[in-house]
Amino acid sequence: EVRRKMNDTAVVEVPRRQRSRNLLATAVALVLIAAVGAAWWMNRRLPTATGSSGRVGIERLTTTGTAIDAAISPDGRQLAWVESAGGMEGLRLRGLDQGQTIELVAAAAVGFWGISFTPDGSRVFYATKSAQSPAGRLFEVSVQGGAPMPVLDGIDSTTSFSRDGRRIAFYRAGFPEPGKTSLLTADIDGNSLRALLSVQAPEFFVPPF
Repeated sequence: EVRRKMNDTAVVEVPRRQRSRNLLATAVALVLIAAVGAAWWMNRRLPTATGSSGRVGIERLTTTGTAIDAAISPDGRQLAWVESAGGMEGLRLRGLDQGQTIELVAAAAVGFWGISFTPDGSRVFYATKSAQSPAGRLFEVSVQGGAPMPVLDGIDSTTSFSRDGRRIAFYRAGFPEPGKTSLLTADIDGNSLRALLSVQAPEFFVPPF
């Protein structure tokens, strides 16, 4: 009799719903542990934008106080900027890794804007406006120095380059007729000019200078 009662009470069956809840809780706990571990591992491997010290460093790159426009080469190693003083403007270049500064374009009675490096960083494109070229003239100059070469006339913006560096894009005001502005593309030497889109005032891509 005692043996029969023990056999009847020895096995206690856990309800099926309770077992499902236990399995779900265990699965959620495992997922949370895995997520925390993955986040910790990624945080240790990925570099931070501010460096190991956690602080952002600021360095003064020009000291004259007369820099009005600037551009950094695609590889981040060169800085080109415009110096403006006494109604004269010129273009300078500095190697950021060496700190050496050279004069790319001598100061003249012109207005510079729209500095940009070619994708390979070998040349600087810039535009100027003057009494002789009121519509704007685009130039290119080697980062090694030398005489600037004119590319095209009629430009009212900086230039953007295609990925292969063979084409440029820019804005032109008053084109193809007064009151309109156009987005144009051309070969890097200024040939094969083509208008992609034009808008009529009061809409415009860029105000004329």
